[in-house]
Amino acid sequence: TAQGMYEIYTFTFIGENEFDKLNLSSESPFRNAVKIRNPLGEDTSIMRTTMLASMLETLSYNYNRKNEEAKLFEISKTYIPTEPGKLPNEPEKLAIGMYGKDIDFFDLKGAVEEIIDGLNMKGITWQPLTTCPSLHPGRSASLMIGDKQIGILGQVHPTVCKNFDIDTTCFVAEIDVLPLFESVDND
Repeated sequence: TAQGMYEIYTFTFIGENEFDKLNLSSESPFRNAVKIRNPLGEDTSIMRTTMLASMLETLSYNYNRKNEEAKLFEISKTYIPTEPGKLPNEPEKLAIGMYGKDIDFFDLKGAVEEIIDGLNMKGITWQPLTTCPSLHPGRSASLMIGDKQIGILGQVHPTVCKNFDIDTTCFVAEIDVLPLFESVDND
């Protein structure tokens, strides 16, 4: 909020069609989702494995109601299936989404760097990200601690923007919360 962002809360259940809108292949591990036994409807039939669809739905809602700019964040859980009959893993994630006339990749990266600096984190590096079909190749990055990816950020792929009915350039990030706090340097 100190960076001019608004906190949002979205449902943790989504529809399987969200994976198609994110350009995820049929083999994507994100499609392995916890299915709800008695869903309210097709759009709420599974537990989300990524927060990107929820963030993009909210950006779309704002964009299509003529909001010229949006800077949003959410801290919530995703649900990763384990073995049959067992509860899923529930990692907490930070999702950031933004669009606007004067907003670019470096605004998003700067917001993430502000978090890193504020937590006094050490050992953070950035690497180019070319394997996320939801983000534009060459305009996205992985947030790394050592050789472990703890987050992704970048410009949303134009096809994905179109799938979410967003007719402007937008930017998103999704970061694992636990590794953020585990790498805090208390010195």
